[in-house]
Amino acid sequence: MKKMLRSLMAVVLVGGAASGCANGDANGVQAPPERAHNVRVLELARTDLEESIVISGPLWPVRGTDISTQESGVIQKLRADKGSVVKKGEVIVLLDRGLLEAEMKSAEAERILHEYNEERTQRLFDANSVSKQEMLRVHTLLQRAAESEKIAQLRYERAAIKAPFDGMVADRYVEVGELVSPGVSVVRVVDPFTLKLVGSVTELEVAHVHEGAPALVSLEGVAAPQNGVVSYVGIEANPVNGKFTVEVKIENPELALRAGVVGRSRIRKAVHAAILAIPRDALVQTPLGRRVFVVEADRAVAREVELGVDQGLMVEVVRGLEPGEQLVVRGQRQLRPGVLVAVQETATNRDGSLPTDPPEVREEGSITGVPGELAGSAEELR
Repeated sequence: MKKMLRSLMAVVLVGGAASGCANGDANGVQAPPERAHNVRVLELARTDLEESIVISGPLWPVRGTDISTQESGVIQKLRADKGSVVKKGEVIVLLDRGLLEAEMKSAEAERILHEYNEERTQRLFDANSVSKQEMLRVHTLLQRAAESEKIAQLRYERAAIKAPFDGMVADRYVEVGELVSPGVSVVRVVDPFTLKLVGSVTELEVAHVHEGAPALVSLEGVAAPQNGVVSYVGIEANPVNGKFTVEVKIENPELALRAGVVGRSRIRKAVHAAILAIPRDALVQTPLGRRVFVVEADRAVAREVELGVDQGLMVEVVRGLEPGEQLVVRGQRQLRPGVLVAVQETATNRDGSLPTDPPEVREEGSITGVPGELAGSAEELR
């Protein structure tokens, strides 16, 4: 009887041990379920990729100058405040012209006197009462008087300092009652209605930049890119950096743009048709190179890729991917080959973005140049 009980207990223990091994580890601990990693994917398709040259530089007025006095005198009136719009020929600063006015009237009277003398002498000369030499002397005196009057008038006009072109008063350097001498800057006038972005390109890029080429200019604080035109391409390289100066002209009729800010201008270089382009952010750097992840049967599959041309947020894949595959564009940095994934979002744009994403991570919102190192991903899904 005791022997039968011992045999029955052994059978129960063996069955319990086998059951524990089937549902847990050797100690009977339950194994946790595999956790799926949330990702956003992009279905790959062939597309055209525009390769551009990006020029960065400050935005300046096409025209701007410090206006200086040509006459000495005391500032009598300042007719335009800073920020005032002025027309060409409009008086901005007026000097005291009392003395100049008196000199002008004196010169006018002198001319009238010499005109009378010339008429009188001419009648005498016609009557052979005076010599030709006397006639020439009187005529010369009249000419001198006329030129002296012109000089007096010119000095009188120069004491009224005028705008050299349509523009805006950017700064004033003097106040009413201040004594100025010739050559002193009194006011700065700029033309803010037409601006230019000044940048530079390398010797390899300059061959693709031509005057009259359209450009798209992005500026900090301005939501929409601005249309521009290449207005100048340098004919010789800067001896310091070996680059060529390029200017892009931008019309600014509503004064929505401010001079001095730094902008980025994109000029088309070439269009690569029907290529496989992916978001640069989808690339993952490894010790062996760059790779991407695709989703196959709810599992992450790593692919080594060969890259081609790149532009901004997009880069061409020459080898390693095929159209129709699901490329992981968010959450890829937490993946390992073979792990379980859960597709939470499918990108609607080729740059891997959704309409709700901020402009900085969308292709149309970024015209920056190619970064020196692989950029980090956007906020990854948890």
